[in-house]
Amino acid sequence: MRTWKDIPELCDKERFSTLLAEEGSFARIAQRVGCDRMSVRRAAQAHGVHSPYFVVPKFLRGRG
Repeated sequence: MRTWKDIPELCDKERFSTLLAEEGSFARIAQRVGCDRMSVRRAAQAHGVHSPYFVVPKFLRGRG
């Protein structure tokens, strides 16, 4: 089974940051490099990189 360490785009912090800027989300990166979204998330955690998107939890949606 492949892990994020087996994918060159995810191992290098600079390449990963560039890829995140281009694709915009972990799911799109996973689809592009052919791995699981969780692998992309683990690579981001290892590199200290955060997704540019903030997800609002369902219980907070609609409050105003």
